[in-house]
Amino acid sequence: MRRRPRIALAAPRPIAVAGYALVAVGVAGYLLMRPDAAPAGGPCGVCPTGTCCSGTMCVSVARPGTCRAADGTCAAGGTSGCNCCDFSGECVTACPTGQCCDVAVCQDTLRPNTCRAADGACAKGGTAGCPCCDFSDACVTACPTGQCCDVAVCQDTLSPNTCRAADGTCATGGTTGCFCCDINTENCVSSCGSSPCTGGQCDAPTATPTATPTATPTVTPTNAPQAAPVLALGSGAGALGLAVLLAFLVVWGYRRIRYGA
Repeated sequence: MRRRPRIALAAPRPIAVAGYALVAVGVAGYLLMRPDAAPAGGPCGVCPTGTCCSGTMCVSVARPGTCRAADGTCAAGGTSGCNCCDFSGECVTACPTGQCCDVAVCQDTLRPNTCRAADGACAKGGTAGCPCCDFSDACVTACPTGQCCDVAVCQDTLSPNTCRAADGTCATGGTTGCFCCDINTENCVSSCGSSPCTGGQCDAPTATPTATPTATPTVTPTNAPQAAPVLALGSGAGALGLAVLLAFLVVWGYRRIRYGA
């Protein structure tokens, strides 16, 4: 019986071996460096998102008692390294904007009952450390210019019903502690100065009209020559007319005497 010749297999090249090793290292590194992966060498290996490593098992997060710390292990909210738990069950040092930490859980802010204090914790407006809540639901000691605090919430001022008192609260003009409202600043004032206080707000001063004397025109007499009457005695035509009239009378009288007798 004829035997087949044996085919000698070539030994693997060193370059190919090195390439395979690099690929393996890369894959292992990706698996270990994923955001939801537990630290290398951890007892649980790589826990998926939404779980954390407790002992030797990956368990689901359930805030605030079981939150996922930065190293992938389980931690209770409110403890060292896990100040608060966000909506995804991750441990955070501070809740994002628009939220505050209440009982180690991030909650949406809603004034005036759930406002964000300076330390990031939830606080109720009108309490110690949170006198008032502004428009962003953050605790403030005083409302900004143009606003006043009403029922622990900052409101826009509008005289005379919503004016800013000395303590920063809202007040109505004409009431105790708010004699009148300045129409320019909408702040409570104790006096309007020279202006009257009408309806709880300072009115603009009424201008008193000033009477201006009217000048009487002065008539200056003129020495313009005037025409003398035609029949005036002082004129030549008047003397001639008078002479004609006398002559007529003389003739008329003579004829009457002569022919009438």
